[in-house]
Amino acid sequence: MTKRWLAPVIVALVVATGVAATLIRPTNPRPSTNGITVTGVESTATFCGGLGTGPGLAWVTLTNSADVARTVAVREDSTIPGRHRQVTVRLGAHRSQTVHPTVAGSWFGVTAIVDGGGVTASTVAPDGASAPCASSGVTSWDATGLATTVSTHATLVLYNPLPTGAVANLTAETATGFLAPAAYQGLSVPGESVLALPLAKRIVDQATVGLRLRVLRGALSVLGVERVGSLVSYVTGATAPHSTWALPLVTTVRGADSAIVVANPGPGTVAVHAAITLGSFSVPTQSVDVGPFSVGRITISPNSAIPAHAYADVRVRAGAPISASLVTGDTSGWLVSTPGVPSRAYLVSDATGRGFDAVAVVDTSPRPLEVTVSSGHVLVHATVPGEQSVSLRRIAPQLDHLRGRTVLVRAPRDELVVSATLPTRPAGVVVVSPLHGG
Repeated sequence: MTKRWLAPVIVALVVATGVAATLIRPTNPRPSTNGITVTGVESTATFCGGLGTGPGLAWVTLTNSADVARTVAVREDSTIPGRHRQVTVRLGAHRSQTVHPTVAGSWFGVTAIVDGGGVTASTVAPDGASAPCASSGVTSWDATGLATTVSTHATLVLYNPLPTGAVANLTAETATGFLAPAAYQGLSVPGESVLALPLAKRIVDQATVGLRLRVLRGALSVLGVERVGSLVSYVTGATAPHSTWALPLVTTVRGADSAIVVANPGPGTVAVHAAITLGSFSVPTQSVDVGPFSVGRITISPNSAIPAHAYADVRVRAGAPISASLVTGDTSGWLVSTPGVPSRAYLVSDATGRGFDAVAVVDTSPRPLEVTVSSGHVLVHATVPGEQSVSLRRIAPQLDHLRGRTVLVRAPRDELVVSATLPTRPAGVVVVSPLHGG
């Protein structure tokens, strides 16, 4: 895949649903042995992982969507336990700023404590890949889409932002079945440090890998990082597998490749069906049976049964919980993204000034969903029909392409998904993969 469609996104887009809760339900920061705490009624914490050196070099972009300035206390941690760097960032109202880790090490994590709500953060790669930072650690994590073939470099980055150590087990679902490498059992991540696992060392030559991490002690910020040549993908995963997934912006245009990859973490065969809505076309449901502890793939484009047209709205349903990812690209390479998880809030923020090609608002339930869209002085109320997606441009045409804007989409129930794509040629290759906003 060439860089022709990545150049506009050098300063990454931030779709930071992982910390959208800071605008809605602020929480107190966890204590740090290094004293990184900013006191305040609405002080919030966010944790960013997956920052690497060399071709995987990345930074953190902080964005303040509030009407007032915020103070952010930043601590950088690395793969060398005990090595830290602390800085304080003053973010003006509606401003963004980048933080480049300089602490010694090969992979890094960043903890940001914000004096007040409204500040979001993302991990950003030079070629435009981005992942929203998390507002809390997790004790379980499931994902798929990473590859360990010769042409790819997949790393699972475990960041422990807390002062006490964490212990975890990692297993995998592959085309050859279940794997539990001994080296990945009882993984120890010291407090305020990073552990990076090069997956190909233990899970060899797999085109698709499903991963399941279980934290036995403590909590971790987890991010899958895949590099194909100079291109970087971030796989954010989810805290649990799901039996339904909504992918409202799957490209079918000529010259673009798209496929849904799934992993079955269970002991029985699971039937997976992808229902596809594509304009006025009648498209047959695409299906695959996925064996126990195995992986499967549903190709959307190119596919002789699916017209090359525009964006397809794809709903994945499985007979049991599965993990899912969307793989997009062209003949030169691919990127991997994790579908959104149903939530009550998503925050969409454009740090590039280029806006989006498309933004879709999805109701994952069978009943209508009332949503509120707010951005600056714009406030719009709308109803999304059950099990359908609606363009954000249709809901709030005054927002146009969202250039330079931050938009909060809210719903009263955990039935909302928002997805976006960046302007690219071919269209739909760069899909923004948000986390739920709680």
